[in-house]
Amino acid sequence: MPITVLFFGALTELTKTDRLALDAQADAFIDLAGLNTHLEQLYPGLSDKPYRVAINQEFAGEGDPLRDGDEVAFLPPYAGG
Repeated sequence: MPITVLFFGALTELTKTDRLALDAQADAFIDLAGLNTHLEQLYPGLSDKPYRVAINQEFAGEGDPLRDGDEVAFLPPYAGG
C-alpha cells in the first residue's frame, strides 16, 4: 500500500499537485527525513518554503518512521481567527 502525500496552500502551487502516492521501499526512504530529501529532489523550491509535516494527522519530526498506508501532509504556515 503506498504512502499518500498531501500538499496544501502555497505548497500545492509549488508542486502543481495536491496529492502523490509513493512507494517508500521503491523510492528508498523509510522515515520523514528521507521523504523530505526525496521530495526536495522532485520539487527543488520546496526546500525554500516553510512548512510543518503531519503523519496520520499528528505533527511529526524528521526521524519519525513511515509505514505503508500512512498519510503525510505538508502544511504551510497559516493564520486563523
